[in-house]
Amino acid sequence: MNVGPYEVLSELGRGGFATVYRARDTRDGREVALKVMRSGEGAPGAEELHRFRREIELTRTLDHPGIVRVLDSAKEGETPFWVALELIEGEPLSARIAREPLPWREAVQIARDVADALAAAHAKGILHRDVKPGNILIGRKVGPPQAPGAAPAAAPPPTPGAGPPTT
Repeated sequence: MNVGPYEVLSELGRGGFATVYRARDTRDGREVALKVMRSGEGAPGAEELHRFRREIELTRTLDHPGIVRVLDSAKEGETPFWVALELIEGEPLSARIAREPLPWREAVQIARDVADALAAAHAKGILHRDVKPGNILIGRKVGPPQAPGAAPAAAPPPTPGAGPPTT
């Protein structure tokens, strides 16, 4: 199956409004995480789609090793709506915690990395409204090697908003 210029390789996960796939960019062969919004029953409404597009625009302004980069997105009117994100090889923090308790030093490092990523988003006026272990990816970015010291935890694209982080 192809979505835009991407060949879908496998499903990575499902959320409320979208399915995320591992996909290959047919233009350059790069692998990405392709988030495809549902159509038909369970599809986001016009307001949710507008908010999602705005989130993508704002997320493109962020450059932080702990925040997944937006690489590409569907054009206005293209259906289904999709967004290509930097692919992270790894697992959600929730899966890691379910398998075994985290050593305290690792837990502190992950908390620092996530806080640093959120601070970078907050500095631009962007608020992530769904911070939870299932939305924190533990692993490595796929592609060119990352600079030493790059954060091992990556937050999904943040959500615009105002005010302090919520819990």
